[in-house]
Amino acid sequence: YMPKPFRTEDLLAMAARWSRRRRPRAASGTALSAPDTADTGASQGAGAAIAALPVLDDSALGYLRTVVPKDRFDALVDEFIALGLETMQQVGAATTAGDMAALGQLGHNIISTAGHCGLKQLSEAGRQLQMAVRAGNDAEAHVAAAAVMAVGPESWETLRSRFHADEHRVVPDTDTGPTDSLRDG
Repeated sequence: YMPKPFRTEDLLAMAARWSRRRRPRAASGTALSAPDTADTGASQGAGAAIAALPVLDDSALGYLRTVVPKDRFDALVDEFIALGLETMQQVGAATTAGDMAALGQLGHNIISTAGHCGLKQLSEAGRQLQMAVRAGNDAEAHVAAAAVMAVGPESWETLRSRFHADEHRVVPDTDTGPTDSLRDG
């Protein structure tokens, strides 16, 4: 939690703490059972809820980009992407191992990390994963883990291409004038 108004240095310190690589908690001994291959209406509804969202809402990081020095912002985005890709690997491993506790924690981590980055579809998939694990619904947990794995790579690539597509790209002018001076100062 950070009270407002906040200082840029405090925000960056908090973001650095959030983005430190975390490992899922130790398994509680509960494992996933084999997935039910029947496609349920709930599964279809969950997929539709994800698809209805934009891949990226760049407003939060877009604003941050205007107030943070470029090198610090780039490092933060790189760390978020690295953490996100590592988490994707962990979801795959936890799914293969049938580790329900790890999947629940990973769902929670995805909600947070993807949410901070504005990755709406991935955050929703993480929420569905966490909720399925909390409900003890193995079949839905498998569906949600598959959704995370389906939207994750595109999400992280979208973030990378949006914020690292052109290292010399400037933030577009706004009604109040150019914002580059805010970022570089």
